[in-house]
Amino acid sequence: MKMAEIKSTLELIMERTKNLTMTEEEKENLQKKESAGKINGLVQKYLDRILSVKTLKSEIELEEKAFPEFRQMTETALLDHLQPDQDNRNIFQALEQTLGINTEPLQRKVTQFQKEVEVEKEKIVKTCGDALKERGIFGSAVIPNPAQDETLQSTLQKMKEDFKKQRLNPQR
Repeated sequence: MKMAEIKSTLELIMERTKNLTMTEEEKENLQKKESAGKINGLVQKYLDRILSVKTLKSEIELEEKAFPEFRQMTETALLDHLQPDQDNRNIFQALEQTLGINTEPLQRKVTQFQKEVEVEKEKIVKTCGDALKERGIFGSAVIPNPAQDETLQSTLQKMKEDFKKQRLNPQR
């Protein structure tokens, strides 16, 4: 075999794929996939406080010029990170300052969720306290721990899932 006859793998691939082209649908799907990856990276960097809200906004504006759906995809990504039982100020800030979304309805829904959680916790504390009294365990030093109650944990998980399903679409 002569050296001239040996082709690199890259040359072979280039020969076999030279007539292949992507359809418009394939190009669009590839762009969506690439944009989703970029969005996830930007949002995570913002949440990790590596990016400022100002930088996030400029990145969104830059990417939106090339891919108009970028803005909506960013909104969805931010909302996916919303945890109703945690502090969401940075998510609300990003929604408001980078996308111009009024988050008050969503903030009210989160506050309502947190109130409902407290009501559930109080019910469990009372139930656990009553159960302990029935077993002869009572006194000022006995404080039921609702965080250890499996019923509460499953109830909270269901409440979170319901919240995610029914969350308000923030209004612009």
